[in-house]
Amino acid sequence: MSVSSVCFVVPTYNEADNIQAMLHQLLAVCDTLTDIAGQVLVVDDESPDGTGKLVEEVARVEQRVTLLS
Repeated sequence: MSVSSVCFVVPTYNEADNIQAMLHQLLAVCDTLTDIAGQVLVVDDESPDGTGKLVEEVARVEQRVTLLS
């Protein structure tokens, strides 16, 4: 049986107030998927509020999160 994959793409700009909670919620959804490997790609447009740095913090401990900035 093969495993399929899904990638949630999240565009952000000034989402520091909620990005980490959203990432944890998306990863929780990925954990419930059966036979599907879930990943999250955050595309940040150099948010001045530090959104990208917060995503990097999560990505350091969670391989399923990637930041594109």
